[in-house]
Amino acid sequence: CEPGFIWVEDVPSCCGAPAQHCFYESDLNILQSIIDNSTESINLEMDDNEDGIIEPVELGLTEWVGGRLVALDCFLSNIMNCNLSGPLPDNFGDLEFLEALWLTGNQLSGPIPESIGNLTNLELLYLSENQFSGNIPEDMCNIDIDWGGENTWGVEYFNIHNNLLCTPYPSCMDAEIIGMQND
Repeated sequence: CEPGFIWVEDVPSCCGAPAQHCFYESDLNILQSIIDNSTESINLEMDDNEDGIIEPVELGLTEWVGGRLVALDCFLSNIMNCNLSGPLPDNFGDLEFLEALWLTGNQLSGPIPESIGNLTNLELLYLSENQFSGNIPEDMCNIDIDWGGENTWGVEYFNIHNNLLCTPYPSCMDAEIIGMQND
């Protein structure tokens, strides 16, 4: 593997065909932090190699290009939830190649990390139906998402309703885009 990447021997089929084995270590470490924060709740049905441990490459449904994480679906189209809990790591924004993120319907809590504004390749962001609290970071406006738009299938590019988020909202969003929040 190139510098900064590590070899992963036991790779689920979801990680690309033909199988790739070199993954960017920082991306794996961020996913491991999410797993570590969710030890009490995580869905062990994702354990592809059945060793009783969720490895970063087993988390949800992922897409990797050149060993970099470009998509993470921990909602799994409502088929199987990842059951994530706890906060997102502060360095979550270091997933710089991420283009699509579905974290709907987990039990993620705490503030949305300021670093999320670093995800400038993000085109789709779903954070709804969690327990995120506090203010939405103004830096989220750095992401080039059509905040109120939807694609040709009528699917929104952004959804953050049913959390515990407070005003004031970032300058690129309004109450309609944010949607209903739980009290």
